Amino acid sequence: MPQLKSPRDEIFCQQIALGKTDSDAYRIAGGKAKQPNRRTTELRTKPGIEERIAELRAGTQAEFEFTRKDLLAFYRDIIMTPPALVDETSRLAQEVSTTTAGESVTKKIKMVSKIDAARELSKLMGWYEAEKVEVSGTIGGLLGRLTGARQ
Repeated sequence: MPQLKSPRDEIFCQQIALGKTDSDAYRIAGGKAKQPNRRTTELRTKPGIEERIAELRAGTQAEFEFTRKDLLAFYRDIIMTPPALVDETSRLAQEVSTTTAGESVTKKIKMVSKIDAARELSKLMGWYEAEKVEVSGTIGGLLGRLTGARQ
């Protein structure tokens, strides 16, 4: 479906596809109604609006598709990459700060946590399961032991 003829309608659809609320998308598109919710309801019923939003959303999803395999590779990179190989341009650099003291410049690069990545990878792979503990006896017996211990 080509762009809509009305530039305002097209911008409205683009903003909705990007995740904006109807009212915000309406304002960004240049709408000035005092009751934007009523106007956006009318916009949504115009021919072609919903179809254009769906088309734009589909394109956005395809553009930003991130698979389970991509996530596994990212976690693996975090765990396996030595910190010395992470520079300010690395996708594994979580934070970069520069400090200047006189003529000395220090650059600090914080890498994504290897422990957190290992934990998340373990969950994703099904390796991270709660420990099961067997408990036997009765509640009365347990209460009796607890109250007897206090006396």
